[in-house]
Amino acid sequence: MKKYDQSAVLLGFLLVGLSFFPQQAQAAFSDYLHDIGTKFGRGVVNTVSSPFEVMCHTSKGIASRENNPYAGFFKGIGTGSVAFGKRLLIGVTQIGTFVIPMEEDANIPPVCYEPKKEITVGTIPASQSNAAAPAGLPAAQRQT
Repeated sequence: MKKYDQSAVLLGFLLVGLSFFPQQAQAAFSDYLHDIGTKFGRGVVNTVSSPFEVMCHTSKGIASRENNPYAGFFKGIGTGSVAFGKRLLIGVTQIGTFVIPMEEDANIPPVCYEPKKEITVGTIPASQSNAAAPAGLPAAQRQT
């Protein structure tokens, strides 16, 4: 009987303690469910979309090598296979560890992502310029 009394007292303290913070506990649990649901969904999308990496990189490789499409094909197969493996590994890992919440910003690039190459625009020195100056410019501004 004594053990029953201790359990009842412990349960009473637990209920009284939870009654002071119901909104905070519910909000925290709701955030947890949202985070693990997001991670599981990302994992499924990454796993399902991983084969598209090979197709996309192959077509981009062929298009980039206009004079030799075979070289572009093999380059695309290689880069696509690497991207396929990375995306599949990320997806399977996210599905396997979805109960551990993840940061909101996961930095996972979208399918068929290629970083943009930065193009620098500069002026051409006068010694390398082949174009004649426009006729409407004053003589002081003309390059000779």
